[in-house]
Amino acid sequence: MKGVRRLDLLRNITTILILCFLGCSLNNLGKMKTELPQDVPLPRWAEAPDSLKIAFLGTSITANSDWPDYLVEQLQYLSNIPIETVRIAKPGAGSAWGLTQISELIQENPDLAIVEFAVNDADLFDGVSLKVSISQQRKILSYLHAAKIRVLFLSTNPASGFRSWIRPKLGAYYNALGNLANETGTGFVDGYARWLSLSAEIGRIPDGLHPSASQMRSIIVPPLVETIITAIGRIPEGYNKKN
Repeated sequence: MKGVRRLDLLRNITTILILCFLGCSLNNLGKMKTELPQDVPLPRWAEAPDSLKIAFLGTSITANSDWPDYLVEQLQYLSNIPIETVRIAKPGAGSAWGLTQISELIQENPDLAIVEFAVNDADLFDGVSLKVSISQQRKILSYLHAAKIRVLFLSTNPASGFRSWIRPKLGAYYNALGNLANETGTGFVDGYARWLSLSAEIGRIPDGLHPSASQMRSIIVPPLVETIITAIGRIPEGYNKKN
């Protein structure tokens, strides 16, 4: 009898989990049709700089991809100024780890830091609650602003398959990051909304979490370029916004 009850319990739990995952999927499908990118512009430089140093702070999406290098190539081409970079990123890292790297980042003295941790903070097993995530990223922002470093928060891609199951509220983490940027007057590029607007084939993530280099270059880099060259006041004549 106990065995039957356990089996029924397992079936009920499985049914509930499946319904939850289907609910998340349907929620994302709805966003594909209605949500527009909720970018927040970076505060403008008082004068157009003659050089720029950008720090990248984030997860494996930043650590293991060449999109930061491609971004810099595009920025240098359009702005015609030299750009230095420093990359402080780690696979599996979340905003708690990011806080431990603030001293190192500040020592590099960048003009701008591009920050992305929401995708790992949203992990049910290795992440943190939404409240803690925003609290920690608020601290990152506060420390960097105190050091006169501008901050550009970035949301990237949705997850799929098992990786989406363990991140059922990923969209909420991304949206909360945009709200934090709005509240504090810092920059935010909403790559998540852009990804949700794509066809299933174009937006499909190879392993369910880590975009290909070509996807990052075509989906995430263009709005970053637009945001940064607008803020530094070096938009070249004839430049056409791509995303």
